[in-house]
Amino acid sequence: MDQKSPEDMSRLVKCISRINKTNKSINAVISHYDFDTLLKQHNPNANENDLIFLLKDNMCTKDLPTTCASKALSGFVSPYDCTIVERIRANNGLILGKTNMDEFAMGTDNAYTTYGPVKNPLFADEYRTPGGSSGGAAASVAAGYCDIALGTDTGGSTRLPSSFCSVFGFKPSYGRISRYGVVSFAQSLDTVGIVANSMDNIEKSFKILDAHDPKDPTCLTNEMRENFAKSAPNRKLRIGLIHEAILDYEPEVRKKWEECLETLIEAGHEVVEVSVPTLKMSVPAYIAISFSEATSNLARYDGVRYGYRAVEDMDPVYRTLYGPTRNEGLGDEVQRRLLIGTFNLTEGAYDEHFLKAQKVRRMLINDFNKVLRKPNMLFPRTNGPNTENVEGIDVFVNPTSLGIAHVMGKKREEESVLEVLGDVLTIPCNLAGLPAITVPVGKSIGMEVYGQHGDDMTVLGIAREIDEIFKYKNKISESV
Repeated sequence: MDQKSPEDMSRLVKCISRINKTNKSINAVISHYDFDTLLKQHNPNANENDLIFLLKDNMCTKDLPTTCASKALSGFVSPYDCTIVERIRANNGLILGKTNMDEFAMGTDNAYTTYGPVKNPLFADEYRTPGGSSGGAAASVAAGYCDIALGTDTGGSTRLPSSFCSVFGFKPSYGRISRYGVVSFAQSLDTVGIVANSMDNIEKSFKILDAHDPKDPTCLTNEMRENFAKSAPNRKLRIGLIHEAILDYEPEVRKKWEECLETLIEAGHEVVEVSVPTLKMSVPAYIAISFSEATSNLARYDGVRYGYRAVEDMDPVYRTLYGPTRNEGLGDEVQRRLLIGTFNLTEGAYDEHFLKAQKVRRMLINDFNKVLRKPNMLFPRTNGPNTENVEGIDVFVNPTSLGIAHVMGKKREEESVLEVLGDVLTIPCNLAGLPAITVPVGKSIGMEVYGQHGDDMTVLGIAREIDEIFKYKNKISESV
């Protein structure tokens, strides 16, 4: 078959050109195919509008290293492709390479990485964070390196960077996209996330990836998927304003939120304040659950079968199996989380920390079920029949973050506290498995939309409406 000529692949050429020109300063892409390899991979029957992807470095590929930005996996190449790679290529998508990330997806600044920190491309004169852990993915889309960058979202790791970089970031319902071949951080929370430069590309890529995979036991069955709506409802919606999400936002963020809600009301939607009491307990519950699951998932990185191995562990005099290897191979932040997770699982702390966190998680799901219109297919209502509540909320809307991207290395102590509090806005969706998306509404400001598990299309529908509102408003302000 004849291969496409470079002239026929002008979008690809532009993406590679941008990477070559600016990635040295942004540091978002850590490995990529050469142009000849991309030409060979490109389907001759594909067209100019097919999507161009980058992958977070925790997604297995058999022809590029998968390191999770960790010394522990330096040089590791998977013997197989993850399911999402297979689906992308089966649908004529083109994968350019891998993006930087926080080590093993643990971090919120994309600073804990063996490849060095990522710079937010929105701020040319300042070294501001792109957010984490999928900071490389969000920065890549913002810099024009690709149409889509796939990340992972365990507690907001796709949405927070997307908000900071003014791009779209979508975390589908838990189980909708296969995680087979995606390196786990916390398996009951991890979700493949989509970062894109438009709502059209969010929806196109979701259509490609949204499918049952028998190789992933957490992937939703086809029978369950048949119960989910195929499109957004053709009616005005009840939009929830969660009382516990009214926090100390930066003035410009609060202004955009108020503007967004006012415009949605003008469009005929109803905004209703509701309470989700357990929301305020979501951060400690998330820490207990995610750190504990990480302890189990990362136990395999010992250098015995693959990955980095310390010289001491190879010396028969020391007779150690993997102690120095893990000490040298895993970064400080990862080791900190693993120590906390190990403690949470000890006999004396298990009931007090891990078990209580699981109870809080179920309470949070119940609180969401009480106020949402649609029933939860995974966790039925406990306060009545698991049927549609016509008086319930369709979606929630609030800012994705308390403020804009901060300057790297200049966070004050009080800002660190606010950063943890800001996770209240993203973590609940992971604990409850809800679909959530951040929509850019200003420079480094995103508006988060989320709804019931499985109701992804309603969430995407209102996100598109918000996007159209702010695109229109921006055009008006530019013309005045």
